Amino acid sequence: MTKPLAIAFFLALLACLACRPAAAAPSERPVEYCPTEILGSHRFEDSAGALYSFDLHGGSARTVSGTIVAQTDAGWFSIPFSSVTLVPDNGRYRNDNVSFTRNDFVSAALYVSFPPGVTKIERWWVDRAQTAGESVYGWDAHGVVDCLPPAGVGLRPPSAGERIADLVSPPVTNLQAAPDSKDSVIAAAPRADPGNESCAQPFVSARVRHAAQPRWPMGWTISKPL
Repeated sequence: MTKPLAIAFFLALLACLACRPAAAAPSERPVEYCPTEILGSHRFEDSAGALYSFDLHGGSARTVSGTIVAQTDAGWFSIPFSSVTLVPDNGRYRNDNVSFTRNDFVSAALYVSFPPGVTKIERWWVDRAQTAGESVYGWDAHGVVDCLPPAGVGLRPPSAGERIADLVSPPVTNLQAAPDSKDSVIAAAPRADPGNESCAQPFVSARVRHAAQPRWPMGWTISKPL
């Protein structure tokens, strides 16, 4: 092969490589910490007991089953859910700078009733869950997944923005609507405090042995002591 021909071949090879789509960096791959999470909720004040609606959320289409743990002002409860389908519920959002479209996957409204003594849910989260038909995050291969809080809580970051338009008509979820004859209401079951377990070596508060100002690497500037 002559030198000019070799140079031409090399340049053509570089051009082909440049046209190839770049592989997604590991940091760009989607990440979830629980197969599903609680997205929103609503309490019906005029209900006989404590009746709540809520919906579940995920980053892709899937069917989810599992258990929610709830701490209320009248003790702890378990809330089972089974074969709940998450479907696209795309919306238009706005924050302080821009408006944008976000692809959501949510469930229809689910309903749970607590005994009359419950007046407030202090906190709740998806305790364990599994998926069927999920193809983006690989949850199906993990079976039943334990979700320690805050995973499964579903709190949106403040920068997520305000939803200003529904791109699915009608919207998938209406948490303000009371259950009708076709809706089933889950009965919350009392359970033990999940943190009340015997432990051979209980937690002991840490003690400060030595305090020192950290040495920051080059490129980081601190204008005043921490």
